[in-house]
Amino acid sequence: MISDAGTPTLSDPGHHLISLLKKEGIKICPIPGPSAITTLLSASGFSGNCFHFEGFFPRNENEAIKTCHHYETRNHPCIFFESPKRILKTLKWLNKHYEKAQCTIGKELTKKFENIIYGSPQDCLEQLLDTPIKGEWTLAILFPKREHSINIDFLKHCKTLNLSQKDIITLTTKLGWKKNDVYEQLLQIKQ
Repeated sequence: MISDAGTPTLSDPGHHLISLLKKEGIKICPIPGPSAITTLLSASGFSGNCFHFEGFFPRNENEAIKTCHHYETRNHPCIFFESPKRILKTLKWLNKHYEKAQCTIGKELTKKFENIIYGSPQDCLEQLLDTPIKGEWTLAILFPKREHSINIDFLKHCKTLNLSQKDIITLTTKLGWKKNDVYEQLLQIKQ
């Protein structure tokens, strides 16, 4: 399987062929080629130590909210593909819901008309006014980190369940709450 449009099987149905070949015992020999995902990440200025690739940006409003909300508590970029027909709509949606997000947007990466744009969703929209929208698009988004407020009722309920302070702190840090803030609230509940 050879592709002149990026790495096969990434957001592409080529994985079906690979699965069939594996079942038949045929050796798979990958030859790395250009990948818009890693190309954009390397030019984004975001840490490449940890990132997540989601495929195409969700078309459904609820799915978009759910997906993006998931990354508000993480400090690593999420990468999406987007079609030329939807790139402006996606950026407008991001601007409405995540105006402080940091974006790196790449068009036609590793190709003749490559273009990379940086900034907030609004900055990117403004820069796209002078850019032909045709071509393949990749977005790397670093969502603004959401601060968690401590839910006192939740902490009190944990205490009524006889959870230890250590267990409560372990649980709440997994929810993204700051350990010291939880500890302070637990001390106040004791009083």
